[in-house]
Amino acid sequence: MEAGCVCEDYKEKKKELADIFRSKARAEWEEILKDADCCVEPVLELNEVLLASENTVARESVKTVEIAGEKVKVYNNPIKFK
Repeated sequence: MEAGCVCEDYKEKKKELADIFRSKARAEWEEILKDADCCVEPVLELNEVLLASENTVARESVKTVEIAGEKVKVYNNPIKFK
């Protein structure tokens, strides 16, 4: 049994849930669960988190710098001096 789990059949339940979640695309699950009264959020791809999330854009967490003539996106300093 896994630490902290009270289910004897934890591994079977985990596999069953994984199979269910794999049966639909993320967008389908977002639509199905949009009005659910529970804590549900999609697992984002790395580029979505770093480049496109509302939070990252609002905080200006990523900036573009030029290194040896090439434009590169880098994580910005989280401390803002204004």
